[in-house]
Amino acid sequence: MISLFATVFVVAIVVAGSAFIKKGNVKPQITYDYFQYTASSYGETDYENSGNWSSLGTSNPGSNPCTNGSTHTCVLKIDDSRLSTDPSLTMPQKIALFLQNQSDPNGATNFVTNASNYTYRKP
Repeated sequence: MISLFATVFVVAIVVAGSAFIKKGNVKPQITYDYFQYTASSYGETDYENSGNWSSLGTSNPGSNPCTNGSTHTCVLKIDDSRLSTDPSLTMPQKIALFLQNQSDPNGATNFVTNASNYTYRKP
């Protein structure tokens, strides 16, 4: 009887203790927001203008929505956690604000033209 009690007690301690063991390095799922650049000028202030961006939501468009033209970024992707959480801002305002807040004087241009940040360029 004592050995049964001891076995149940040990199993209970092991189960309770395992609840506090770290289960490994589980990375959080990243949600990307996609934006289409709609202007035909490509300067720093152009990229920082919310009127030049259209929100495409959280799904990669799957095919290039841009018309032919010079080779410039067309669809930009950004980790949602890097955008403002202010509910009064539209998505184009959020991407413009993010680009305006880049520390480098050419930060918006550098971000927009970095290959790891866009999914499509104008063909």
